[in-house]
Amino acid sequence: MNDAGGGVTAPELTEEADRLVGLAEERGLHLRLLGGLAVCELCPSAQLPALRRHYPDIDFVTDQLSGAATRSLLSENDYEGDQRFNALHGETRLLFFHRSGAWQVDVFLGEFSMCHKIDLSRSLLPGRRTIPPSDLLLTKLQIVEMNLKDMKDVVAILLDHPVTANSDPEAIELGRFTAATSKDWGLYTTVTGTLTRVRADAAHLLDTDQLARVEERITAIAEAMLSAPKSRKWKLRSRIGRRVLWYELPDEVGR
Repeated sequence: MNDAGGGVTAPELTEEADRLVGLAEERGLHLRLLGGLAVCELCPSAQLPALRRHYPDIDFVTDQLSGAATRSLLSENDYEGDQRFNALHGETRLLFFHRSGAWQVDVFLGEFSMCHKIDLSRSLLPGRRTIPPSDLLLTKLQIVEMNLKDMKDVVAILLDHPVTANSDPEAIELGRFTAATSKDWGLYTTVTGTLTRVRADAAHLLDTDQLARVEERITAIAEAMLSAPKSRKWKLRSRIGRRVLWYELPDEVGR
């Protein structure tokens, strides 16, 4: 089945992502999938007609010290690095293109930095191809100007993964959200705002039972973040509020 937008299919990209993860493991590298393709792997609901979408690239994260080894891995396996981008951003992010020109590979080193910075250094769990659903959801909810494809990804994660106050790498861990947002007012503000938008827009994508499940999980996440103790830095930044911009608007990279 071809994705909307044509080009490479999701199964083809998933197979390629798994190949690269396997090659990385052989070299002792911890390369983990994130982004839309990770949602496709983790969430059966991503295949619902209302939630299907096109996957134009592969996004990975690895640890901050593995940049050089990751460059070598990709260069030796049909990928060409964007020399200018990698020279400018290579300490935190790498960009490669498949030699066919059909897709690109984006690699984050240690942290995910888009509208906000999210530490993923502890998300490279053994035996996984993707980062855990908690981290995956957080990387989606930090988007300020959310488009439809990201909205579909968020809804799929919320549909397929329960919310828990315990430690469970297969669930949405409330502690992951409170730890990240209780010390960062900007991230807290964006995530709460995005959850509000998801609550409103999900009604156009889901049936009644699905919507009730998503709304229940949104409520649990929002209430946990609201009630969690906040750091002194969080409280000081909250006094300034929205008078000063609290996020970045990253440029899309690609050819």
